[in-house]
Amino acid sequence: MLTSPTSTSPQALARLRSRIPLPVVAGVLLGLSTVYIWSEYEAKWVFYILAGLLFAAALPMATMLVGGPHRLFLGFFLFSLQFYLSFNLAHDDKPIPGGVQGVNISLQFLAAVAYLCAWKWMRPPDDDDPRAVNQPFVIACMTFLALAALSIFNTTTKSYTIYGLVYHFSLIVVALAACHICSSRSGISALWKAVCVILVVQSLVMLVQRATHVAFSLTGEMINSQWQERAGGTMGVAPVSLATLLEGFLLFAEMRVLRGNTRTLIVWGPVFGLGFLCLLLSLTRSAWIGYGIGTVLVLGWTVRHGGLPRSRWLALASVVVIGIAVAYAPVRDRLDENHHRAAEERWKLNFVNIEMIKAHPLVGVGLNTAYDVKNSYIPSFFTEDDWVYIAHNQFLLIAAETGIVGFAGFVWVLWIALKSAYAAARAPDPAVGETGVVILAYLLAMTWGMTLDFYGGMQVYTILWFILGCAAGLQVLVEREKQQSTREPAVVGAAA
Repeated sequence: MLTSPTSTSPQALARLRSRIPLPVVAGVLLGLSTVYIWSEYEAKWVFYILAGLLFAAALPMATMLVGGPHRLFLGFFLFSLQFYLSFNLAHDDKPIPGGVQGVNISLQFLAAVAYLCAWKWMRPPDDDDPRAVNQPFVIACMTFLALAALSIFNTTTKSYTIYGLVYHFSLIVVALAACHICSSRSGISALWKAVCVILVVQSLVMLVQRATHVAFSLTGEMINSQWQERAGGTMGVAPVSLATLLEGFLLFAEMRVLRGNTRTLIVWGPVFGLGFLCLLLSLTRSAWIGYGIGTVLVLGWTVRHGGLPRSRWLALASVVVIGIAVAYAPVRDRLDENHHRAAEERWKLNFVNIEMIKAHPLVGVGLNTAYDVKNSYIPSFFTEDDWVYIAHNQFLLIAAETGIVGFAGFVWVLWIALKSAYAAARAPDPAVGETGVVILAYLLAMTWGMTLDFYGGMQVYTILWFILGCAAGLQVLVEREKQQSTREPAVVGAAA
């Protein structure tokens, strides 16, 4: 008797599944897909896919070890700050210094979204760790984004401005995640631990790059850097990104050397020494000055809050002297360069952006378009030998692209962050006060740095928005603990 195929096919499929387990089928399909991607696309995509699969496979175990997905993604977000890695959903094959050339999705943005979602929906109900975002800071950030969007009326290439708006939205999400984290004591504790690890990792990567004379990007490219021995770590080729990270994270280590106990001194002392040496070897003058500005504030705060033991002065001074001795030759060569010529060249570039501001003072020439239109705003006194580029000044870049209204929005965001960090620095609790003064010193150093270079389009701009968010989060923590301290006496009095 013949049977129909329809009656036997389910049984045949069942026998086939029993003989060939589903994981084997999935593995074969994955292997074939990997081979196809390797042959048809760049090799870096194979690495990204395998890294993603490895991360997904390790996710359950890692989640169990750290105590929940919200903690896992918090660490993932903090450690992602040192990686200059992103992809474009839409892309124009044209460089845009000071901006982005597509709908750019960065690793930090994805990590921030993952952290915020995990905190909202995956946190255990018994996890009593109150966190919140700073509402005035949120309003200021969104206002800046809305004001920057007005520049689309003047932009010559509207897609570039749309790219810029998406880019700044992702930076605001990064800032809000940082704000949320630093609104709790457990969050600022995690921040300090991450800073220690990142400082060591980036210093070691930089030393390897200098020793091998090889610069690389995380997209799998080996690059002949135009800056010769000035390495960029894992934060891109431009050395200013790594140098700016070192100058600020080094302030955290410096605070631990000055104020920590013997145990923290043993841990943070070598970290500070390694970071200080690499800051010198970055050969970035603006970062040296920025670190000096931050150090003055940190030392002043330390002396005012309990003095400074002679042993800590000697420890700090010894590390500085040893670092200068080791890095003396390259630092001396850097200082012997023609600073006047470099300063004059950069100073003249400011007038390119000033011409843009004069032509479109209210809403600017268009977000993310200054480089694209620079040749239309060459000052009349420029000669054929003058370098035509955008100004090495983030404030002028924002003012030129988004006008007075956009510039005012950015200053508002910066002002709220500075004010929040100042309030945290005045907090009576040492942990909050130390974090507040370091964040304040870092922001002041970066404010200085923004007058000498543009941050947009580089990893250092992500670091800036992260620190802005950290400062705003500290303000939330200070206000919450102030309210708690005022309620407790009332409760005790009522009980009596």
